[in-house]
Amino acid sequence: MATLVHLRHGLTHDVVAAWSGVHRSTITRSVAEVRPLLAERGCRVHDAVRLRTLADVVAYLGHHVR
Repeated sequence: MATLVHLRHGLTHDVVAAWSGVHRSTITRSVAEVRPLLAERGCRVHDAVRLRTLADVVAYLGHHVR
């Protein structure tokens, strides 16, 4: 869930860690482990992209489907 919050809202690992009540390194590890799993399933979002609404997600997927 922390990885999805990070990706969805573009929050830093520090902010997600504080919100989750864990150390930043836990969030960093989570993102590093979960992001490739999402990418394997076709859910890849480039670092510079911030999808803030459902419409943003739909538009992004419409242009970037494999």
